[in-house]
Amino acid sequence: PARRAPLCPFSPLLSMFGLPGGFGSRGFQDSFRCHSVSLLAAEQQRDASRLEYSDKIILPPSCLEKLAQLEIQYPMMFQIANPRAMERKLHCGVLEFIAQEGMAYLPYWMMENLRVSEGDIIQLRSVNLNKGSYVKLQPQLTDFIKISNPKVVLEQSLRNFSALTKGQTFRILYNKKKYDIGVVEVKRHGGDFAPGQPQAVCIIETDMQLDFEAPADYVEPPRPAKTPTPPSASPLSKSPVLQPMGAPVLDGDSSEARSDNAPSPAASLPLAPRRRLSAPPPL
Repeated sequence: PARRAPLCPFSPLLSMFGLPGGFGSRGFQDSFRCHSVSLLAAEQQRDASRLEYSDKIILPPSCLEKLAQLEIQYPMMFQIANPRAMERKLHCGVLEFIAQEGMAYLPYWMMENLRVSEGDIIQLRSVNLNKGSYVKLQPQLTDFIKISNPKVVLEQSLRNFSALTKGQTFRILYNKKKYDIGVVEVKRHGGDFAPGQPQAVCIIETDMQLDFEAPADYVEPPRPAKTPTPPSASPLSKSPVLQPMGAPVLDGDSSEARSDNAPSPAASLPLAPRRRLSAPPPL
C-alpha cells in the first residue's frame, strides 16, 4: 500500500528509535534522479493536477527511514539544488514516500526553475525555515488580474504549497487554465535574512501579508499627445483702435496734406438757421 506522509509523518518511527523530536545539528542530505510527478500519475492512474500544482515532492521509502534517525522538526522542509548550477535552489515539502529507490518526483514547474530534465541529478537536503510574514508576488500574465478576485484565488492555491523562495516562479491552476506567479520578495518572522542565506520562508499555518506587483507583461498604455489649443479670438482684435494708423505729419500745415478739391470740415457741416430777435411787447 502507498505510504503517505501523515500530519507528523515521522512520529511513529521516532518513537520506535527512541529519538526526541526537534531540529538538531544533523540533517538529511542525498542525491536523486528527478522525474516529473505527471509520470508517476500516469503509472498509477492518478489525477496529475493534484500533484503538479503544489510544491510537494515524492521520495523513496528509504528516505523516511533515514529521516527517522535524525532529529527533525515538523513540517519537514527541503532545499533542492541543481548540482550543475548551484545558484538555482528551491524549497519545498514532501507529500509521500512511494517513489522508486534513487528517484524523486517533482512538479514540472520546479524542474523548469531548476533547469533540469527527466533523469537529471538533483541534490536534496533538509532545512529549517522561519515562517513568512510578507510576500510580494508578480503574475507573469495580465490575464491573471482579469479574473474575479485574483487575491482570493491565489490565497486558496497557496494552501497546496509549503514554502516560497525569492526568485522562483510557481504555477497554479484555476478554471482549467495555468497561471505562472513569480516571487519578488519574501520577509520572515524573526528578523532579516543573514548575508548569503537563501531568502525562503515557510507558509504553513502563518499569518502572512500578501502583496502584488504589476504583471510581468504589463505595458502601460501610451498617454494621448496634447494638441495645442488655438488662442480664443478676443473682441479687442476687431476694434478700430487696434487697427494700424497712418504715419503722422510732423511738419507743415496738416491741411496741405489734404487735397485741394476736398471740402473742409467746416464747409461740409450744415449751418443752423439764425433766429430773428423781436422787441418785447409794450406793457
